[in-house]
Amino acid sequence: MRFYNISSEWGLIAMAGILGIVGFMVIRRRKVTA
Repeated sequence: MRFYNISSEWGLIAMAGILGIVGFMVIRRRKVTA
């Protein structure tokens, strides 16, 4: 993986952002379907 080239801080920020967006979409879908 080339993610190691990026500093750990940016890696954590990127992961947090991706997880946040995915989680938000999942919750939104559940609310719409439910």
